[in-house]
Amino acid sequence: MMLNPPSPSVLDEVDSPIVLPAEIIQKLAPVFEVSTTRMAQLLGMSRHVVWRRIHRREALPPKHQARAMGALRLHALALHLYGYQTVNARREARRWMNDWLREPRLWFGWRKPIEYLGSDVDQKKALTLIEGIAAGAYM
Repeated sequence: MMLNPPSPSVLDEVDSPIVLPAEIIQKLAPVFEVSTTRMAQLLGMSRHVVWRRIHRREALPPKHQARAMGALRLHALALHLYGYQTVNARREARRWMNDWLREPRLWFGWRKPIEYLGSDVDQKKALTLIEGIAAGAYM
């Protein structure tokens, strides 16, 4: 017995990428202890574009969505390192992440990792290092 193939609309939904609204920048800003404008700048975005899209309730451009997802992954890794079951653990995770991002690191040529959030390649470098810390490779 031959099954009917799924309708094209179902396939489109499965293959469509996750779309992040511009408001995600406003949500990320307090996590990284910066203003919304500064968060946009850290991610290599124009503050004007971000604010316009927030007010119009539009999604971020695709190239900026990847950077915002990287910042979300960075926060998720910090939560994983410190645990996230309690408010205090989440607060400690955020404090550790922000301290770590703002201290110059040898692995980044004595630059601050937060400076690398605006570049896809450099952001992956920061994520790789924190994943190594989470796995216990760098004690």
